[in-house]
Amino acid sequence: MSLERDFLMSYTYATSNYERSEKTRQELFIEQKGNCKCCNDKLDYFKSKIEHDHETDQIRGLVCSRCNLAIMAKERGLRKTLFSVKIMRAVELYLELSA
Repeated sequence: MSLERDFLMSYTYATSNYERSEKTRQELFIEQKGNCKCCNDKLDYFKSKIEHDHETDQIRGLVCSRCNLAIMAKERGLRKTLFSVKIMRAVELYLELSA
């Protein structure tokens, strides 16, 4: 595994306890019809992440783990080749529409 992937994985596990209330998760899941706000794939409710802007703390949506990692990579300027072109395009559009 690369150092960047190791960092992303450890960061995700270390911050997995940083979650919003269960009510917020339920509201987002219903509002998004059970789909990832970024890639639009079906979400596993219990593995989904409440994604937010780390500067403003504003909630942007409920995303799958894969998109959550890709969003972090994009925002931190890490090597994007860890993710498919399709996912990185979805992330770019998601961040653009969330701005």
